Amino acid sequence: MYIIARMTERGRRGLHTNLLMPRSAATANFLHDWKFAQALETGVGQPFASMLSSSQNAARSANRHGGSEKEVWEPQPRLLPFNAFPIEPLLLGDGNGHVQIARHARKWLTVPVRAALDREMGGRGSQVATHVVLESLMFASRNPRARLVFVAAHYGVLEAGTPLLRLTVWDDGDPIITGKDATQPAVDFGPIQGSPDAGKKYDVEIQRGKGNVERTQIDDRGIARMGRGEPLAVLQLVTDEAPAAPPFFQHQYDRLASLRNAVLDVFGGDFHLYTRGLSLSLASQPARPSVVINVDAPEVAEFFGNMLVVDLPLRG
Repeated sequence: MYIIARMTERGRRGLHTNLLMPRSAATANFLHDWKFAQALETGVGQPFASMLSSSQNAARSANRHGGSEKEVWEPQPRLLPFNAFPIEPLLLGDGNGHVQIARHARKWLTVPVRAALDREMGGRGSQVATHVVLESLMFASRNPRARLVFVAAHYGVLEAGTPLLRLTVWDDGDPIITGKDATQPAVDFGPIQGSPDAGKKYDVEIQRGKGNVERTQIDDRGIARMGRGEPLAVLQLVTDEAPAAPPFFQHQYDRLASLRNAVLDVFGGDFHLYTRGLSLSLASQPARPSVVINVDAPEVAEFFGNMLVVDLPLRG
């Protein structure tokens, strides 16, 4: 998804990028199964063949016409594994974005999918569609100037030996974090409303590029009182006690808070947000949620749009 985001951004700036595709058959089939080429065509707005080098296109043509050259990255058609939702573009600019979002969310309510999730998540399969998938898509689709959303999921991926359901949602909208240090919400919050409760407590790590790691603890009340420009202020996006914001943005932040609650409290999973110059990770832990904030990390320094990655543990 990162490659698609990067190439979409370059294409919109009028820059051409040549892809060097892998020669591994396993990797080629992986990209084929995930509909990588079709997603890239949608994002960049160019035929996939135009993004390949001339030598790769020649070899590709030779393969198709019985030539002697063999490029093993040329995928072989086969059935998609049942446990994957391949990369799917949702176009928002035609006014039917909400229809596409609802259609995708309904896929998660089909009998086979819901039965599998019920079995692995203690009977909460339908909540994955309503509390996680739908909330993620609605958040992405309502980001300012978003015209395109990509969504993909993999059921059964392993992370440190733990089987997971991983959902990834990317949008091409404006970054939801802004400011010279990339830690400020994209809108000025108003004054704190009332006196928020302490709420949840978090163990926090703040990493600035390759500098030292700062460690601290904070609760929802402390987060709500953070001033603009402080790294921890980014947590105002996902807490229950965020200061008031204009209605549109408040709706977006409420969605993130609801998503955070579902992922951490209902499913015991992890929540990751990536945008330009910043990544934010929240993980469910036995004592209290842990938070990792990475400011000016090289991998997100020029990130285009916003990306949510949600990991929900399976019983395995």
